[in-house]
Amino acid sequence: MTRCLALLILLAGAVPAVAADWVSPRGLPPGPPRIETSVEAPGRTRVTVDVPGFFTAEQEIEGRVFARVGVPGTWPTLEAGHPELPRLTLQLRLPSAGTPRLRIVSEYWRELASAPVLPSRGNIPRTMDPLQVPRATGPSYASGVYPAAGHNLERPYLLRGERGVGLTVHPLRWDADRGRLLVLERLELEVVTEGSGGVNERRRATGRDRVFEILATRRFADRKPVTKYAEVNTGGRMLVVTAPEFELDLTEFVQWKRERGLTVEVATTVQLGGTVESISAAVATRYGEPAGLTYLVLVGDIDQVPTHAGLFEGADNDTRYAMVQGDDLYPDLFVSRVSARDRDELLVQLNKFVRYERDPDPDGAWYSHAVGVASILGDPTDAERADWLRDDLLGYNFTAVDRLYEPSATAAAIIAALDEGRSFMNYLGHGSGVSWSNPAFGLGEVANLANDHRVPWIIDVSCANGRFSSPECFAEAWLRAGTPEAPRGALAMYSASTTTPWIPPTLMQEETTDLLVSGRALEIGALCQHGIMKVLDNYPGEIGRQLVEQYNILGDCSLQVRTRRPRPLEVSHAGTLAVGVPVFAVQVDTVGATVTLTAPGRLLGSAVTDELGRATIYLSDPPAEPGELVLTVTGPDLLPHRTMLPIVRPLLVTATPLALPVGQTTSLIVGTGVAESVAGQVEVTVEGWGVAGVTSTVTPGGSVELGVTPVYGENLSLWVRDATTGQPLHHQLLPVTGAVVLADPGVLAAAPAVGMFGSLAPGTAGVVRAWAGEPGAALGLRGNGVDTLVVATGDTVVARIVPLRPGLVQAAVLKPGRLVHEVAVSVVMARGTLAGTIVPLGGGSGIGRARVWITRVGE
Repeated sequence: MTRCLALLILLAGAVPAVAADWVSPRGLPPGPPRIETSVEAPGRTRVTVDVPGFFTAEQEIEGRVFARVGVPGTWPTLEAGHPELPRLTLQLRLPSAGTPRLRIVSEYWRELASAPVLPSRGNIPRTMDPLQVPRATGPSYASGVYPAAGHNLERPYLLRGERGVGLTVHPLRWDADRGRLLVLERLELEVVTEGSGGVNERRRATGRDRVFEILATRRFADRKPVTKYAEVNTGGRMLVVTAPEFELDLTEFVQWKRERGLTVEVATTVQLGGTVESISAAVATRYGEPAGLTYLVLVGDIDQVPTHAGLFEGADNDTRYAMVQGDDLYPDLFVSRVSARDRDELLVQLNKFVRYERDPDPDGAWYSHAVGVASILGDPTDAERADWLRDDLLGYNFTAVDRLYEPSATAAAIIAALDEGRSFMNYLGHGSGVSWSNPAFGLGEVANLANDHRVPWIIDVSCANGRFSSPECFAEAWLRAGTPEAPRGALAMYSASTTTPWIPPTLMQEETTDLLVSGRALEIGALCQHGIMKVLDNYPGEIGRQLVEQYNILGDCSLQVRTRRPRPLEVSHAGTLAVGVPVFAVQVDTVGATVTLTAPGRLLGSAVTDELGRATIYLSDPPAEPGELVLTVTGPDLLPHRTMLPIVRPLLVTATPLALPVGQTTSLIVGTGVAESVAGQVEVTVEGWGVAGVTSTVTPGGSVELGVTPVYGENLSLWVRDATTGQPLHHQLLPVTGAVVLADPGVLAAAPAVGMFGSLAPGTAGVVRAWAGEPGAALGLRGNGVDTLVVATGDTVVARIVPLRPGLVQAAVLKPGRLVHEVAVSVVMARGTLAGTIVPLGGGSGIGRARVWITRVGE
């Protein structure tokens, strides 16, 4: 047995940050349990849990010594009078039907002498000071083992097309009869699903959604990961349920959401029926359609758009609208409320949302600044928990996180920080429904903010500040602050509508922050509701119900938050789209960006860029008449790219002859069919590897004659363009005939500096080697910032280039009179494996669970 002294900051909610001993019967270093899962067969999942040890510290209560214990990566049981012990939970997928059961393969427990485990205060509310609540011992200290079982399955649930079940493991248990601590070392079991039917059987398929796919890989231990640009859908489907008087004011907001890639439907409460039941039915209907439903935004105060009432204190409960599948509490879509009593209150919020996403501050260093406000109450204190969150943020894109904690924090300090600009805010303390108490900060202080457009989103761990059934709750005041011309206050706020407990909401807050710094999902709805689902996972009974019923998102649940200065995009595409053409290709210097084409009131098509930055939009309803579309490219922490795309009628272009002989000058006559009045504004170009852009302006008769001498056997490009703007109006290929095949051509690309062979890396020196199997060849390279021609001095030719971004470089082996041998060379981000050990600067053993980033210089 080895012991080491450590600060228990790793134990989340389990143990306060006090000095404690690490106990490992096998001599292992401190760290969380190691979990491995494997799907052995349909309906059978094997799980292995290996627990390296636990922390323990003595604590005296009324002259009696207790052991305060914890395991990293777990949260405590909260049953008053029973031992406060760590609880480990993991989520597993289940088949569509059947009943899951545990089959124990093997388990190894060790019995250790120990003082009685510290009794829990229970799930106490934040209206009380935890240190004033006594830790009393109950019957489990007289006899028996607590918990009686070391592991159990929770009740199956449905979550957005996935059927899941929670597995709870108690790595430490107290044996009161023998005064022993039972310590789990290793557990191997199988979850076997048998039969048909079962609790929460999945009876139908659900429309797939990219954000939920990503969240599923994070929550299910046996779920394979998906890429950020997985081809499920681009933006999801949104239903906006609004009071009828606000319908017209939503136009700009809705159109921007379509530019983001969302399919949006607006329905008034009059159209849907106006009751909780009728709105719920409308949500369920749309959710059950093939396209599914991802976002529900309610627009109006509670008198205009009603809400559900929770079982705990009758909590205002919008989240209930999202519980569509099964009889569980897991939300199947994201829901939020834009609470407004009049037009001005609505426009203040809508203008915030659109400005933040569509027109961000290009020099906004404040996007990487956050603030934590916390009390010194609790055990651990709220200030300690705020520091844990701060550490996570500083390990990501955030460069500054204020520590505004009691007793030194003041309302003036909060105002000063927010007026300077903060994008994210955590609060932990007391709340009254209209204020925070630690320090005192109320409606008057919110009204005095001058943080025009530099607005944060807020995770609020306090009581009743989200009670929007009151005349104006604290969260509503934050969202409504400012004027439509100068919005202030907050961008969004996740807050409880009733009395909230001490520990469970801090689990939500921690998981929300963890998801944020993972970079996997940045939508407000995903961040907040994923956090609350973690509470359901760890506390699946009444505690979980209380939290999921009382917490509501005030704001836009589809909004993507920012964590750093927005990066400009490099986007290339054709300058026009012809009438009736159903496809449009775009190249972007970013993986996973969303590209859309929209018209007023319609999303025509969208796509997500792949590993090479390519996106192909397929238009569901191609434009039938000339006009304009909006091309938009968006993505996390990016500066949106928006441009008008003209829709033109295709020209009736003729070319005589249709093919050109190699090595001979041919008179090419091109007819365009353009009117005499605009003929001088149109030009025709023929170009290729062996023709350096032969160009002429169209004559009044609508035609042009060009003398073209092809050098190589290739397909030349015939372009018809607007001579003023350069926008393409027509393109076709002209084959060159009579060329001879090269003897033995080939191309090989490499970026040796990063160990890449067969492809190149952006911003990195690369080598392209080519050969023809005969002397006198040349190598041509074009695209991605490269345009060069290198002539061979021997049997091979070598070019050294630096491509700018992910994408393609076109390489061609060239020799007069020969067919061009053309190859598309991929330019991809360099990937590899980083291996090693992280140790303290002064030496010592390795540091576990460290997070490592590799960034470009200057980012």
